Amino acid sequence: MNILIYHPTNLPAKDLESLMYVFIEKKHTVFLLTHEEKGKLHENSEKLGVHSFSVGAEVKKSFLKQVQFLVAFCKRNKIDVAYSNLQQSSKISILVQYFTKTRFIIYRHHSDSVYLYGSRKEKLLDRLINRFARKIIVISEFSRRQIIEVEKADPEKVSLIPLGYNFDFLPKPNFANVAKIRGEFNSSLLITIAGRLIPIKRNDIAVNTVSDLVGKGLDVKLLILGSGSEEGKLKKLIASRNMLSNIFMLGHKANIEDYIASSDLLIHVSNSEASCHMPKEAGILSKPVIVCDNVGDFSDYIINGENGILIDKKNTRTELYDQLEKLYNDKSYLLKLGTSLKSTVYNKFDINRVFYMHEQLIQSMYE
Repeated sequence: MNILIYHPTNLPAKDLESLMYVFIEKKHTVFLLTHEEKGKLHENSEKLGVHSFSVGAEVKKSFLKQVQFLVAFCKRNKIDVAYSNLQQSSKISILVQYFTKTRFIIYRHHSDSVYLYGSRKEKLLDRLINRFARKIIVISEFSRRQIIEVEKADPEKVSLIPLGYNFDFLPKPNFANVAKIRGEFNSSLLITIAGRLIPIKRNDIAVNTVSDLVGKGLDVKLLILGSGSEEGKLKKLIASRNMLSNIFMLGHKANIEDYIASSDLLIHVSNSEASCHMPKEAGILSKPVIVCDNVGDFSDYIINGENGILIDKKNTRTELYDQLEKLYNDKSYLLKLGTSLKSTVYNKFDINRVFYMHEQLIQSMYE
């Protein structure tokens, strides 16, 4: 088969790269088409044997031109199945499917974020995509409930397939860097946050909680990796709480794995996800995580107290404080949680275990 991965951005995506790789292993021909010009995603994909393309700047300016381009692209390359990622691509795909023989799968990567933070236009677009899509993949049980129970999508269209990873694609820590980072930010409890600094991530809760713990006399430090619209607010909050010696905003880092490996745990208190990569990457490094229950796919694989800590997304600050205070002097428990999480992530999210679900879905489209 000829398989198309249709994606808006050119940023690396280990889940998509893993999926493309296994399709190639199964002797399919894989194409990548993005809205943005060629970038790291294309470079990584071409190394796997993927044929990569960009629609070009002129096409990108016009919705109609994008529709025409995709129709022509699918016909020219005899695309059998196309995975359409994110709203930007899917709004085009639901129209193009009527003008080609290509079978489109809408690959949804968000859960309820549009309903919490999105505009009226974005909410309407979700409903239109749900209405006209023929097949939809969601990547967590929470997302499945959201799209069926709240957005009223046809359950027969919706398939729950978790993200899969080829773990060989994930970068390995440089232990010289790990030791250097640990030395620079030496503390009794070193915590990392990694991701976009946007409202939905609620990083201010982590800042305030760590400030409270330090105020109680605990030797805690927090590393915040990433950038985004909340960066200025967080810097002001850190300064206002006199935490410049305990909380460090380090910006975007290409070697996130070194920072996670140097830390005692990762916290992620977002109140909306579909499936977040960072807790899985922490697990691969045998690092425990604290995340919110009933958010994205966290509750699909994290068992509270066994391979991670789940806290209430409505009472996050209080529960985060309580858990960090308990973990402060219990490094053996942290080690147990991290070791267990590593085993869980490998068992549940290995791309070879997940891929059969994709095969079954594609097969059902031809029955």
